[in-house]
Amino acid sequence: TTNYNVTEITVTVVINPKSANIEFGEGTQVNKETNTLTVTYKGDKFESTELDNLIKAYYKNVNNADVSLTCTIDGENTVIQNAGTYSVTISNSDSNYNVAPVTVTVVVDPMPIKAPSLSSSTVEYGGCEAVAPSLNHQYQYSEWDKYYSVGYDNEATAVGENNYYVTVTIKDNYTWDEESIPEDATREGNIIKLPYKIVKATPSITASDVTNPYIVGGYIVSEIIGATASNGSGVEYYLVTTDENGEEVETLITNLKNVGEYNIRIKVGGDGNYNSNQTDVVVTIEVGKVNEDDITIDNAASFWGN
Repeated sequence: TTNYNVTEITVTVVINPKSANIEFGEGTQVNKETNTLTVTYKGDKFESTELDNLIKAYYKNVNNADVSLTCTIDGENTVIQNAGTYSVTISNSDSNYNVAPVTVTVVVDPMPIKAPSLSSSTVEYGGCEAVAPSLNHQYQYSEWDKYYSVGYDNEATAVGENNYYVTVTIKDNYTWDEESIPEDATREGNIIKLPYKIVKATPSITASDVTNPYIVGGYIVSEIIGATASNGSGVEYYLVTTDENGEEVETLITNLKNVGEYNIRIKVGGDGNYNSNQTDVVVTIEVGKVNEDDITIDNAASFWGN
């Protein structure tokens, strides 16, 4: 009123943030005794939002009200790129609450990968070139090439009892599925060594059945058949017949002179790097035809009795 002279007073009202605690709610994947979250590498980075789904979404204040939280990895990062152990700090981002940060240890385990195996424990001799059996992969190439690399022995050329190895090295962020490693493999840390031996190769023989007319003087067997072998110590030809006991008899043969059907066995000898091999063909020599121009008669008059 006009009857009083009143001095204005300013009052400062301070609203302190409400104290709250970060708690692990139902469904959290954090071990509450150790404040540890263990996950497996998934082939890609973990975003902080993904960690929120495992950690942050389950934090409540003491009055069971949602608290706005921030997830920070190793103090500044927002993603986890690789397998390993990380310190993740969960802190308050809502100024209305006074919340003590909580640190969670996040362990990202390497992803288990199934090991490949050899298609065979042996491989045939390949000449001067190094050889190895093919690999049986549990994944398509676009997948397994991300998981591991394959190495071969460039000196794997000799036939014998010595082992050669295909080496398979797991890449970062992955680990071998122990149960998938072949029993004969050698494990050296991230590397598995798959053993194999080189055995003698078997030469291939190219030959086919032949039918020719009779000619005077006959045929040279090697020329009429003309067999070729990829390797080995030479080609030989044998006439195959049957004796009185029904047993096969092989006779080395170089010429065929008469009309008939002949069972010919072609043999290629072996050596230190090649097995022997054989195959059978049939050579048929048919009755020849004589042209009239090839017939001459001497002393025709004497022939007819004149």
